[in-house]
Amino acid sequence: MAAAASDETLMGAVDSMQLEVRQRAARILQRNGYFTECASMRPSSERPVHEDMHPDGKLERTYRSGRAEILYATGTRKEVLPSGLQTVFFSNGDIKQTAVDGRVVYYYAEAETTHVSEPDGMQLYHFPNQQA
Repeated sequence: MAAAASDETLMGAVDSMQLEVRQRAARILQRNGYFTECASMRPSSERPVHEDMHPDGKLERTYRSGRAEILYATGTRKEVLPSGLQTVFFSNGDIKQTAVDGRVVYYYAEAETTHVSEPDGMQLYHFPNQQA
């Protein structure tokens, strides 16, 4: 019984720690036109239908919509949509999004720079001074 209460307390702490990070990430995703939409871009009151806590501190959640979310003990969060689109929110503010077609968008928070890798090998860097 105490272990269940401890798990609930830990999940609540993880949720509150993630709130600020999620809000900051949502602002970046909405302003940065290189990212494809992800669930974090829109508010949701969706509750998980399944949660699985691993011994290493990793928490996996699945939702009725088919979306999956993995919360790591390091503060990193990964979101996987039913379409296969994967978005990783790193604890340092960086964001990486990988599309099914192989397109990868990486936002470097400290440098405020976006790096886009297209499936055909083309690389694009977008800097905060609007230089690309």
